[in-house]
Amino acid sequence: MAAVLKRYSKITEKGQITVPKDVRDALGVRQGGRIAWRIEGEHVAVYRVDETENEDDPALNAFLSFLERDIRTHPQSVAALSPALVERISGLIEGVDVDPEEEIAGDVAL
Repeated sequence: MAAVLKRYSKITEKGQITVPKDVRDALGVRQGGRIAWRIEGEHVAVYRVDETENEDDPALNAFLSFLERDIRTHPQSVAALSPALVERISGLIEGVDVDPEEEIAGDVAL
């Protein structure tokens, strides 16, 4: 079981805090690093932001937030895909070769 680390910070007049050094060390963040706050009711979690996360896409972030809230609110609705849907999806992508690292040629409009 991981060790529990509990430290305190005081909120300044400007609403700022200092993250204690051992907390920064535990999170693996340094000056310029980013942390995120996750609030669920009375519980707050602080974690290191994965720098590969694309927070610059507001549409994707809004969709993922919606999806997270929906799953959290209606966990009973989460189910495996039906075999028929898996077959339909497989048929739609059959023979399609996609390289996600390949540059997109031409203008792209979202």
